[in-house]
Amino acid sequence: MATDEGSLELLTDTNSVLVLVDYQASMFKSAASGDKSRIKMAAICATKAASILGIPVVLSSINPKYNN
Repeated sequence: MATDEGSLELLTDTNSVLVLVDYQASMFKSAASGDKSRIKMAAICATKAASILGIPVVLSSINPKYNN
């Protein structure tokens, strides 16, 4: 976000959010672009860090009733 002077504002817990899109079992199984355990651990660590820092976390999923 730009300030009145046009410079960029640093990210804080009040102007940022962690968004996890389609992070569910059925989508995760089809991820072939990297090591699944590293991808999973990165998401877990990012979520824990966001929680510690008071940053909101949003999880978006498709059809969660049938995707664990």
